[in-house]
Amino acid sequence: MKFLIVANWKMNLPTNIDEWLNNISSCAQADQVVVAPPTPLISRIDLLSKSGQNVSQHKSGSLTGEISANILKISGVKYCLVGHSERRKNFGETIDNIVAKVERLLEERIIPIVCIGESISEVDRREIVLEKELSRLKPFSGRIVIAYEPIWAIGSSQPMEPDEAFKVKEFIQTIVDAPVLYGGSVDSKNAFRFKQAGLDGILVGKASLDVKEFNQILMEC
Repeated sequence: MKFLIVANWKMNLPTNIDEWLNNISSCAQADQVVVAPPTPLISRIDLLSKSGQNVSQHKSGSLTGEISANILKISGVKYCLVGHSERRKNFGETIDNIVAKVERLLEERIIPIVCIGESISEVDRREIVLEKELSRLKPFSGRIVIAYEPIWAIGSSQPMEPDEAFKVKEFIQTIVDAPVLYGGSVDSKNAFRFKQAGLDGILVGKASLDVKEFNQILMEC
């Protein structure tokens, strides 16, 4: 697998989406660069791989505002984020919800990018915290991507040191057979360091909204 670069726009837009789409670096490859825009904009992404930001754990039904894995598939989505810490915190998602969502995505042959990570108060028992969730994800070995995002690093401008992130990757892969991305304050100043350290990719938040910044990441990685 090539070094995977995932742009998570969250509930945001680039300053000028047309400029972003028209000026994305020519080095961006569809099998390496993935864009996760707000759902209504998925159809605007045509030269790069697409990702959903979320999916319903249900196949269908009277669930206004939800989006099924089947609908994502029809929209041309290859990947979908699952279990981001913001969804856990703001919408009460649990590992049970996450497992159900992974199952729905795999039924549609969409690759789940499952987000895991510890809070600042859990750093001292990181492996125990991660292992609890990884044990539930082990049955999906070989079919998912793990995005390791230490919650304390997200939006903090203080990313984890790449060598430490690589050690976490090694631990994760003793339990689940999956590529491991790093996320949490990734930008053009540190993105290549995570590749150099041996991570399988990066999940980029705020820095992915600025086309110049994101292009710099692409050119370096």
